[in-house]
Amino acid sequence: MRNFWENWSEVLRPAITDTKGHAMFISTPKGFNHFYDLYNKHFEAESDDFASYHFTSYDNPYLDPEEIDKAKLEMTEDRFHQEYMADFRRQEGLVYKEFNRTHNIYSEEIEIKAPIKMSGVDFGFVNPCAVITVTKDYDNTYYITDEWYHRGKTDAEIAEYVAAQGYAMVYPDPENAGGIEDMKRRGVNCRDVVKGKDSIENGINKIRELLKQRRLLVHSSCKHTIAEFETYHYDEDSRKETPVKENDHALDAIRYVIMMQEDKNTVTKVERILKNTRNRERKQKNFAR
Repeated sequence: MRNFWENWSEVLRPAITDTKGHAMFISTPKGFNHFYDLYNKHFEAESDDFASYHFTSYDNPYLDPEEIDKAKLEMTEDRFHQEYMADFRRQEGLVYKEFNRTHNIYSEEIEIKAPIKMSGVDFGFVNPCAVITVTKDYDNTYYITDEWYHRGKTDAEIAEYVAAQGYAMVYPDPENAGGIEDMKRRGVNCRDVVKGKDSIENGINKIRELLKQRRLLVHSSCKHTIAEFETYHYDEDSRKETPVKENDHALDAIRYVIMMQEDKNTVTKVERILKNTRNRERKQKNFAR
């Protein structure tokens, strides 16, 4: 169910309040998404309001166990355990296979040295808008410290929120000129986001590298961002590695920041190398004289 937690808090939960009603959610696991969080509420809650149950296909008296055994031989291990054993496994075809809860999520307070507070903005009204706070330290490690993830927000409301956060730099989706103008009128330091050929693929590769190097960390409170990392996947029916255009709002916002910052880092590094080379050449000339 897309945007589950917003639907839960805005529609489903209020609907059962007056009658003290109940809700039952039945599903096959699909990665570590909202259903995974729902299932674990029973173990995390201090009250008895939640209960969780787990059954496999072998528990179904109407299924032939031998037929299930045949399916096991014909399917990948992860797909079989997900579909037949109801295990929570990493979704197949993930874009960010490198994302790991152990290595890329933090919950404790971290003292970020020489922090630069930035933001990426992915506009949306029917689809959620995502304003992601990205803090970068002097070692070029990126920390996702906060998320603002809502549907039904106008460009003016998004601009008002962004302006109140005091970001040093903001990288908005360049396709919404009106939204960018709203932010600029409020004094927001909007930076250009260049979408060139293969920009999505290149941006994804940069983020993958940062995840592997543990230079991109997400705070545990950023539930939507974590969910997108764990569900954003490629189209299985496409011959090209094309990500499915869903569960990507926070990830797009992060990608805008990373793309522009890493490109700047690359240019700075090249300039530094050229400068050092020129200095060496001058020293050699002076020594020769």
